[in-house]
Amino acid sequence: MKKTILLLGILTLVSCRKEEGRTDLPEVVAGKDFELEIMDSVPQSLLDGCGEFLTHDSIKGIAVNYLFVSDLVANGLIRIDGKNIDLQRDSIKSQAIDKDNDIQYFKNDSIELILELKVIEKYDEGSFNQGVLTVIKNRIKKRYKVKGDSGC
Repeated sequence: MKKTILLLGILTLVSCRKEEGRTDLPEVVAGKDFELEIMDSVPQSLLDGCGEFLTHDSIKGIAVNYLFVSDLVANGLIRIDGKNIDLQRDSIKSQAIDKDNDIQYFKNDSIELILELKVIEKYDEGSFNQGVLTVIKNRIKKRYKVKGDSGC
């Protein structure tokens, strides 16, 4: 009985070993680390009309450089590896939690962005907000505390 169990154990180990030279076995590739960057310029199309402009929560005063910009309707913009990256709003997942809190989802082929915002102060046609911006790229998730304005 002990010999049978030992033989089954050895057969299991041998059958689970990766064969040298096989290319049809999937390999797990670790995602490339990234950091969200401050945008040095924002397209004029996102600056005209209504928009949302967010930066690091730690920046004092009103920011003029941003981590995330959106047109409040369909388009978002972030910067990674020196490139501006366009994102599309997922209107099905995005929702208002209540009158002062909402969750917005943006994505493209390789990036998902989740924006959780709370209204801190309202003004005429907009508000000052604080929250958390989560970016998921290559199975790596980064969270940033953000603040900024949204409105028209």
